[in-house]
Amino acid sequence: MLPFTHLKSLTVACAWSVSFLCLLPSVQAQLTQTATSIGSSGCLNCHSNPFPLNNLDGDNADGVEMQQARLFLGRDTNGNPSPSPADPHAQALSKILLSDGTPTPLTSQIIKEIGIIVPSDAFSKTCLTCHAGFQFRSNPTQESLTLALGRSAESIEEDLQTPANQSIGCEACHGAASNYFQPHQTKRWLGLSADNKSKQGFFDLANPAIAAEVCLSCHLGSPSESKVVSHRIYAAGHPPLPPFDLAKSLDTTCNQHWIDLKDKATRWSPLPLTSNDVRKNYLLAHFQASSSDDAAIKSEIANHFDNTLKSFIGIQTAQAMNLKLIHNQATKGDWGDYASFDCMGCHQTLYKQIRSSTSIPNRIPGRPLWAYWTRLPDSISLIHNKPLDEAFLAQPFGNPTLISKALEASLNYPSTIPTTGSSANNSSANPIDQSMKRLQTRAREPMTRDQAQVWIRALLTQRRDFLGNEWVAKQTLWALEMYFKDIEAYERLNPTSPKIDPEIQEAFRALQQQSQSIWFSNSCTPPLGSQKAGSQKAGSQEGAPQEITTREITAQNTPPFGKHSNLEHAGEQTDEQTAELIEAIRSFVDAYLANTPYVGFKN
Repeated sequence: MLPFTHLKSLTVACAWSVSFLCLLPSVQAQLTQTATSIGSSGCLNCHSNPFPLNNLDGDNADGVEMQQARLFLGRDTNGNPSPSPADPHAQALSKILLSDGTPTPLTSQIIKEIGIIVPSDAFSKTCLTCHAGFQFRSNPTQESLTLALGRSAESIEEDLQTPANQSIGCEACHGAASNYFQPHQTKRWLGLSADNKSKQGFFDLANPAIAAEVCLSCHLGSPSESKVVSHRIYAAGHPPLPPFDLAKSLDTTCNQHWIDLKDKATRWSPLPLTSNDVRKNYLLAHFQASSSDDAAIKSEIANHFDNTLKSFIGIQTAQAMNLKLIHNQATKGDWGDYASFDCMGCHQTLYKQIRSSTSIPNRIPGRPLWAYWTRLPDSISLIHNKPLDEAFLAQPFGNPTLISKALEASLNYPSTIPTTGSSANNSSANPIDQSMKRLQTRAREPMTRDQAQVWIRALLTQRRDFLGNEWVAKQTLWALEMYFKDIEAYERLNPTSPKIDPEIQEAFRALQQQSQSIWFSNSCTPPLGSQKAGSQKAGSQEGAPQEITTREITAQNTPPFGKHSNLEHAGEQTDEQTAELIEAIRSFVDAYLANTPYVGFKN
């Protein structure tokens, strides 16, 4: 009996009274994409199996364990709740709806303030697009990367009878599965490029650029999919969306249900040249190695600064998507939502305590700018920051005409930008989309030690004047964590190579220690120096139950700003503690820039 059979019999203790089929009948009729949702049940049957399965090629795919779904849902091999937490996205629906289909207290408060009810079209478009992976498009003919993300109302209804009944569903991130469901069960699938997979509706999340855009469609916003948290929703009680770092988000996910590229390369045992080495094909489809030699590929991947690359790609994607949001609002006649501006421009709880870290260029009190955490150094930015800043500063809360012109001039927009039909996906039509497409190519390229150092130094040089902004400080710390994680891995593999200044490394460890009691990236983050509490990775063996000491901070007890200024933190954070940490980050950044050469490492 497959473990999913156990899962199925164990879980339908949920008496959902809301019928998702009646939530949005008018919108459902608009969904005409070729790729359609099949729901999570088809995924669970295979991806909850700890034993190798036969695929459509008639073999067992080299003994691959299929445990992704059970790890995501926080289940052991018998289908029982695991001692370690589920992925937060496996509980997303329960954050807004109780098991009987009624709103949670916080959801009740928010929807009362903004004037919507459950069930309704408005609730589906406002809340379920992210919390249930509901597939909605304001313009069903518009093409974009995220065209086929999500589930239909029918699929959500069916998934309520499965262990995925509280999750966003598999297709919310991997794409509507009707076209790729059978092809992805073949060996050939492993060696296909991200482009080839996307043509069948699959989002190859092993490519950091694709993963970042999928994550940010909810964690930043995607108007065409009705995934936007307006300031009105924030004011009603929705926790603020924190800054985003792709590498940190992936690194701190409980029960990782995927296997990283480095792990796959380590497990790979090359086959004779006469064989069709599908594992090698997979690695080469996701990593642009400089050689086809097996040993060289494994070595190059092992020395790749993959976490730093993910941070780099994630921040660049965040900037691109934020600029699209700004341009969309400035040109569509709905300019003025305060959520379009940097939160700390108005919510200045900390500024009075950290003046020494606050010397933000161009800042004019009362005229907030666009989000600082999505800014990049001009050398690698999509735009020059100054012209857009000037358009924001032209009048209180910005001049939308000047803002759109500044963006179009900086980005070299064409005079007419197609927004519907096949021309919308033309690489020459929209320079932001074109740039995001190039990021998918860059995401396959190796990042060397020196490239990583050039990037982190450029980021710190640009960010040092913005560290008084808590969101900027937080994201900068996360990027540093991922960089130093790569440094330590590299130096273990290359013990005779030149080392980064040990005093700098020790200073960063002290900074990490200070930050752990205040800033967690999510509820799964363990204390510094310990293994993720009860964590497992896909393909690993079930471990003995571990004592879990992590504390989940729920949205219900997280005020928007001030004392608890992030929905993912631990302990009783105070403004004083946060101010001290920001000052410590600033001091470390100054020390790093003063003591670390621009390229190369100290001997």
